[in-house]
Amino acid sequence: MRAGALSGHVELGALVAEGGVDLLIVVVDPLTRTAHDVDPPPLWRMATLT
Repeated sequence: MRAGALSGHVELGALVAEGGVDLLIVVVDPLTRTAHDVDPPPLWRMATLT
């Protein structure tokens, strides 16, 4: 996966939507905020619903 605003999480989301991912494990530190905190939640929702 590439880094950047329209890369990593978008590419992974596409793989999940296309059925290219069998298992997605996300490890989160809830006490540490990052500049990309807005990126993961949509990916988590899609992974949970598909």
